[in-house]
Amino acid sequence: MTSFPKASFRTPIGRMEMVMYEDRAKEKLDEWRDKLAEMKLTARRGNFDGVAAYREMQRSFIRTIRGAEEVYEELVGAGDQTWEDAKITMEFAWEALEDAWAFWTTSPFNNRYR
Repeated sequence: MTSFPKASFRTPIGRMEMVMYEDRAKEKLDEWRDKLAEMKLTARRGNFDGVAAYREMQRSFIRTIRGAEEVYEELVGAGDQTWEDAKITMEFAWEALEDAWAFWTTSPFNNRYR
């Protein structure tokens, strides 16, 4: 049985789906950047923004956001044949951000979410 290579073009509906997903991904990145600002504000208000453990947690969150931004750029620049792979990678990036945020919300520094 012969398998056919993946087509290098999309239907108009498929193209629209891609654009909608990319737009939603951009919105989600903005939401995560807002959460970083929230994290910084909470630290300032709690007067623990200079604590080494908090700083490392913040740097880790920033690295995770930057990773998601890189994946987003790959998603937007991906051709039809690699777009699905980039979309899967984007989903993993969202999971990494969710995990990082969960770590923050359960940390001893943040009693706002308890």
